[in-house]
Amino acid sequence: MTFERLRAGDPDAFRALVDDTWPGLVRHLEGLSGSADAAQDAAQEALVRFWEHRERWQGDSPRALLYRIARNVALDGTRRSATRARLSPTAPLASPAPPVQPDEALARTRLQRRVRAAISALPERRRAVFELVRDAGLTHAEVAEALELAPQTVANHLSLALRDLRSALRDLVDESAESPHRTTRSNDG
Repeated sequence: MTFERLRAGDPDAFRALVDDTWPGLVRHLEGLSGSADAAQDAAQEALVRFWEHRERWQGDSPRALLYRIARNVALDGTRRSATRARLSPTAPLASPAPPVQPDEALARTRLQRRVRAAISALPERRRAVFELVRDAGLTHAEVAEALELAPQTVANHLSLALRDLRSALRDLVDESAESPHRTTRSNDG
């Protein structure tokens, strides 16, 4: 199979390339990504990129080029997934927690509602800055650019948002400090 037929947009040549490379390409990508689904996604993306840019590719082996494109797609996907997992506010910090008792689940739900309500009560700009930094994981510079603010203004809004949240949720902090789980018990008895 030659690049000439592929560059000319011959669908039969492309189908032959897919048929010839698909199983081996997916196996190769699964070894890179560790996931069959991610491997298939990367292979499909590589084939799309190959086809969309077919007129500009150079070389003797369409198969070698396809493998190179696929490898880059898979490695980019792995990096993006790792970054998302690292920046995700819901990313697990340790091994899964043991099952939660119903009263603990209820308390956690109430706490989450209180926190969400406190965040919702922030002034609009302050809330936007807080959510972009804390939830979306943007840097102060990125938030400044997105909201067309000075970086120092972003820092000020974030500081004020944290102060407001501490104030709104102070009773929760005081309550947890008085919790019987936090007190020291003596063995005098």
